[in-house]
Amino acid sequence: MGTSLSEHLLSVSLKPCQLDMPNGER
Repeated sequence: MGTSLSEHLLSVSLKPCQLDMPNGER
């Protein structure tokens, strides 16, 4: 479960950024 949480957090942290700004503008 610990690993899943870590991976999930990383995925969620990276996904929203790309989805929010598909252009690549941070």
